[in-house]
Amino acid sequence: MEVPLVLLHSSSRHCGEPLSGTPPSERPALIRKKLLFLTQLVNWDSPHMDVQVKETQAAIVAELRDHFTQSPAALNDSNADLVVRAFCANVLRTTQKLAVDSEVVDPPTPATSESFLGDLYELFICFLTSREVEPRVAKNYYDPVVVSKLVRMMTDETCTPNERSFLKTILLRTYGKFLGLRQPLRHALENVLLDHAVAQEAGGCSGVAELLEICSNIFNSVGIPIKDEHISFLKHCLIPLHKNSFLQDFHTPLVYCISQLVSKEPILATPVISSLLKIWPVSNTSKELLFLVELEDYLEFLRADDFVLIRKQLCRRLSKGISSSHTQISGRFLGLWSNTIIAAMLVDNRSYVLPKIFRALRLNSESHWNKSIADKTYSVLKQYMELDPDLFELCSQRLASDRAGEASKEQHSHDAWKKVEQMAQLQKSRSDEAKLSSEAEQRPLRPIPRLSAPLVPSKEICVADPLD
Repeated sequence: MEVPLVLLHSSSRHCGEPLSGTPPSERPALIRKKLLFLTQLVNWDSPHMDVQVKETQAAIVAELRDHFTQSPAALNDSNADLVVRAFCANVLRTTQKLAVDSEVVDPPTPATSESFLGDLYELFICFLTSREVEPRVAKNYYDPVVVSKLVRMMTDETCTPNERSFLKTILLRTYGKFLGLRQPLRHALENVLLDHAVAQEAGGCSGVAELLEICSNIFNSVGIPIKDEHISFLKHCLIPLHKNSFLQDFHTPLVYCISQLVSKEPILATPVISSLLKIWPVSNTSKELLFLVELEDYLEFLRADDFVLIRKQLCRRLSKGISSSHTQISGRFLGLWSNTIIAAMLVDNRSYVLPKIFRALRLNSESHWNKSIADKTYSVLKQYMELDPDLFELCSQRLASDRAGEASKEQHSHDAWKKVEQMAQLQKSRSDEAKLSSEAEQRPLRPIPRLSAPLVPSKEICVADPLD
């Protein structure tokens, strides 16, 4: 709630005394007074707010920040609660929409407001880094509710990049210092990210990249074996984020975040790859290229024994991707054979892989419109042909047999349809004849008129023969 201007003036007069000119014994009380003044919410965007009050608040925040930076012991359990209250009152403003008068006389001063908030963020970071603040005491006023609001604020559209940088630092410091807030912080991250995975917002995904960077820092310190809660976070939150329409905005930190877990537990590569293949984009080329980058990264972590678990899905996707008419898609799929680790895996399992993708490879080498793609396809075919000529010959024979069968089936289908057309034409002609016959039978006959007198030739038209 915004504080009346009169009370702010009254409070500011009692807080104007500098800390440097105050005796050390009186400084704790003055610090509490200054912090209490900061807990009073001020609408910086209001044109009727006194400039002196704004300047007083900004000066107090800068003074306290410098004082706690030079004397960390001054920030302790006796005043840390006020630091949190002041921070929440001014920073968590998205939960308290301040009313701005419609009659704006002077434009707002965003530069001053940003400077004030920046100093306030740094003041709160001093609280998080202070060794004099006990986490078991601070949990009474710095609780999961505040942490959840800070996470939500990162995805707010009004949050500036500078603020997100501060919030990211605060959340990472919180996770490192307050062990009791680790689980609530992970739950808050999961809830916010899951909202963006389900909801397709038109405004984009502001702050998601920064949240994923926080997750990657958390996973970087995770030990082996990975806990079930982290695996659940991977399956139920990070993987569904791929469904978002704005994946390109946060794809890099998302891949890094997942790779942190997969690199520590290679067994996770199997469910990750399987999930990606299930939600593979079909009509979005740019998104499909992003999926391909991920697929190549995770295939490098796949264990040789686990390949059998995904080979059916993978070969189906390889066949469709290789035969794609889009040059980048087809070239990227063929580029998998340029990766030493992946190529070795595909070659070692050639008895299953080659028969599944042989048709796509042959079609590309014979009729692809792009010459570079045709050349890459030919090099892949040549690799298999040199490595296992018997298998290559068997696949060629099967393809020729399949093509002959398809041609025979197509000819049979053509003949069947031709016979159907002939039967339809014959039926139509018979139907037309029956219709004409029926119309002739149903047409009524005209009666012949009866004559009342004998028919006598008319004189006008009777001409005598001159020989008579």
